Amino acid sequence: EGDYQDIANSDIILANACKPSWGTAMEIHQSFTQGRGVIVVCDSERVSPWLRAHSDCLFTTLEQAISSLEEGDPC
Repeated sequence: EGDYQDIANSDIILANACKPSWGTAMEIHQSFTQGRGVIVVCDSERVSPWLRAHSDCLFTTLEQAISSLEEGDPC
């Protein structure tokens, strides 16, 4: 329940999918279906089409994602 509430209280979700897990995948899906901004960090050369489809933008490093958020235009 805590994760659902955290998502409901957020405008943007930043997910680390470098080592994806069921929990991360479910949180990304839940966020996407609720219309939250979904920013994903994934350093894999082959990114899943499912992950691409449920992300507003993808970065290969956390630093890139944070920098984009700090600039005010995450995607």
